[in-house]
Amino acid sequence: MRRLAKRGSMDERMDITLNRFRSRINSYPPGMCPLVLYRSILQMSLNQSCGKCVPCRDGLSEVDRLFGSVISGDATEETLVKMKDLCEMIASTADCAVGVVAATTVLDSLREFADEYESHVRDRRKVSEGETWMPFHFPDSPVNMITNAALDEFARIPEYKVCAVRVDKI
Repeated sequence: MRRLAKRGSMDERMDITLNRFRSRINSYPPGMCPLVLYRSILQMSLNQSCGKCVPCRDGLSEVDRLFGSVISGDATEETLVKMKDLCEMIASTADCAVGVVAATTVLDSLREFADEYESHVRDRRKVSEGETWMPFHFPDSPVNMITNAALDEFARIPEYKVCAVRVDKI
């Protein structure tokens, strides 16, 4: 049986995939909580981990759990101290850059967005309350009738747009 050859080298095809992924990272809803963004970055690192070293395998999972409690409004000041201590340990003991970069990224967020962490802890602020966003990125979407429907060069769909919506229980 004859197989069709794939176009381009493996690296070239991976570049295409990564460029598509980059375009998704570059678009996020206005008003998005920065902690949600940082947790997403942490979760990408979790998925890249080989799982061989304990700091990366177990430590990053624990940081993700703690992050979840912050975002859901269930964290305390002690949670933030645990996150910081754990990330410092991971950054200094992980076997590769995956764990080190993930931990230092969370440490950066703790410094850069201390006010956001504080509001989640002090006010028990949950991300989901009043922060519902609906994406509009389909050709027949009403928002595309009144806005520029330029195509994303990789996804080949209209550019990512968002609109605040009100959700009522039916």
